[in-house]
Amino acid sequence: MIYAEAVGAIAPTILKVGFLTWFTHAAVLSAVAILVFYARERTRKAYEQQIRALEENKRLAQERDRNLEHFTRIFRTSPSSMVAQVAATGKIVDVNPAFERHYGHSKMAVLGKSDYMLWAKPEQREIHVEQLKANHHAEQVDALGLRADGTHFDAHIRSEMGYEHEDNLVITTITDMSEHNDTLRRLRRSEERFSKAFKISPLNLIITRQSDDTVVEINRSEPSIDTTPRSDALGLRASQVGPWFSPAGREDFFQRLKTQGHLHGHETTLTRPNGSTIDAKVWAEQIEIDEEPCVLTCIVDSSEEKRREMLLRDIASGMTGHTAQAFFSALTKNMSNALGADMVLIGELSSQHTVQTIAASKNGQPIPNFAFSIEGKLCEKSMSQREPLVLGEGLTDAEKWDDLGDDTLYEACVCQALHDSEGKPIGLLNALWTSPINHSADMVALMAIFASRANAEMMRLQGDRKIEHLNETLEQRVQERTAELSKLNAELDSFAYSISHDLKSPLRAIDGFTQLLSERLENRLEPEEQHLMARVLGATHRMATLMADLLALARVSQLSMDRERINLSVLAKEVFSELPQEPSHAKVNLQIEPGVYGHGDRGLTRTLLEQLIGNAIKFTRDQTHPLIEFGQKRNVSGSTETKRVFFVRDNGAGFSMEHKDKLFKPFQRLHMPSAGFEGTGIGLATVRRIVERHGGSIEGEGEVNCGAEFRFSLGAGTLEIACDPSTSEHEATDRKG
Repeated sequence: MIYAEAVGAIAPTILKVGFLTWFTHAAVLSAVAILVFYARERTRKAYEQQIRALEENKRLAQERDRNLEHFTRIFRTSPSSMVAQVAATGKIVDVNPAFERHYGHSKMAVLGKSDYMLWAKPEQREIHVEQLKANHHAEQVDALGLRADGTHFDAHIRSEMGYEHEDNLVITTITDMSEHNDTLRRLRRSEERFSKAFKISPLNLIITRQSDDTVVEINRSEPSIDTTPRSDALGLRASQVGPWFSPAGREDFFQRLKTQGHLHGHETTLTRPNGSTIDAKVWAEQIEIDEEPCVLTCIVDSSEEKRREMLLRDIASGMTGHTAQAFFSALTKNMSNALGADMVLIGELSSQHTVQTIAASKNGQPIPNFAFSIEGKLCEKSMSQREPLVLGEGLTDAEKWDDLGDDTLYEACVCQALHDSEGKPIGLLNALWTSPINHSADMVALMAIFASRANAEMMRLQGDRKIEHLNETLEQRVQERTAELSKLNAELDSFAYSISHDLKSPLRAIDGFTQLLSERLENRLEPEEQHLMARVLGATHRMATLMADLLALARVSQLSMDRERINLSVLAKEVFSELPQEPSHAKVNLQIEPGVYGHGDRGLTRTLLEQLIGNAIKFTRDQTHPLIEFGQKRNVSGSTETKRVFFVRDNGAGFSMEHKDKLFKPFQRLHMPSAGFEGTGIGLATVRRIVERHGGSIEGEGEVNCGAEFRFSLGAGTLEIACDPSTSEHEATDRKG
């Protein structure tokens, strides 16, 4: 139609658009645009809200995962047993490793099962479940647990159950309280024992607060030295209760206690509440009661002991300075005076029933020694006991002494056996009275003191006799043992020589076959296998070297010695020139003192210098300017005469003097192979053997990285003049230089 209008076939249609039409179209388009904008904005806001919701969900999920991971880590690593169960059914859904270790059940063995098997007493489980249902948790529940092997343990149980419907788990923690409960029981028993021991102790015990001396507890074992009944003593000052320290003594007491931590047998003077004093020995320990520093004190009245000591001091001093026969004579005299005895004797047990007196006194006067039988007498019984046998109410007719060489009839006696260090009876100390006596504690104490001193002197006397006998036979025994030792050393050297010699053939076979096998398989071996072959060959070479050194060491003891005068200076030069030449030898500065002579076997002396100079070269190879010196020490004095001492000194690696005791022992090396210094540890042992065969001595001195010096002598044969008349003019000139 448009085309028809364009070619004029039909008349064009003329449409008129008015304002109303335009307005309507604009309004419609505007409304549509507004609706589209509003919908778009609503959609954008909903989208953003959805995005925020998703991010929050993601954050919550991550937080949940972290919490779950933390819980899982705590659950797995907890040292206490933990169990996860379904709240509704009680079925176990998980256990931690501590549960498996403690209960003995594996995780797979308990999953899906009830926890009945974990309770030794089902009724305790029922109570626990009821408490959990009622409160959603159960704390501090004590029960008896049951392990897989049937053993029981004290369990402390704590359970938590979630409040939300979705939280359908119960988490239970089980702590083994057996050790804790055992500790508490032991502590209670210990406290009970301490309390009983404290109360029934025969000693005077008192516990006071350290701050003010207030009495906390007291046992009141000795009412005679106390003035306050026990029921009224608590809370009072110690000085108000019984004998206690004066203010100055208290300060000294606490100062000693603080310094030493305790006091054992501290001698002091204490004051009673009435003002009188006593001599006492004090034992004290610092303790703590209810977090309050206290002191446990034991007080022993030593006044009577002091009195006895003073009483006996003069008696004991009468025997001071005496020994042997003079001592025993003084002892019997002092005993007679102190005890009021009519006869005192001390004797040695010469046979099972016979005593030979060493000293005896009658009525305070010495009498000749005699022998008598103790068979059937009371003193025979004393031989089997440590304490004195005392009889103070008269003897029976069969027990009365009447065979001591006179007509006196003795009615009472006090016997004390003397024993050696092993408790075997060796003698007898005996006091006799012609009339019955009433013995006292002082008499027994005196007897014990005299017997103790006599026992010591008797043991010394017998020891002197043994020493005299040993001295008489010492030289013969030394010769016999020296001969045995020499024979044993010779046998050992012969054994070492035979072993080393006999091992050479099989070792050469091992080395040869290994070398041949290595050459045949050279192109077929892996690098690691070639390395192993090389290590085998190296080991055989080292063993060959070790056996050669052992043979050399054995030969040192087996070869005969032919001493002669040797120019050690010339021999040292020869040894240095004949040693295997290595590149490091060229830079060695060898300084040999001319005209040094010794007296020894030439072959052995050459071996000695080869070892010492060879060692010096080895340990100076890493030095920039290696220096080796050989010479003679001057003015070295022995005990009675001048001896000649030679030395080999270097400035090499040295050694620590802490290990000097290993220097001359076979197979002992002060440098590890990793330090680059080869060797077998036989060289210096060989040197020592050579020096000892010459009757000389050797010692070494060194410092790490500062060199070493070895000093040796060749025995009595070296005590000659240093310069020989036959010394060449050239050597004499060298010595003057």
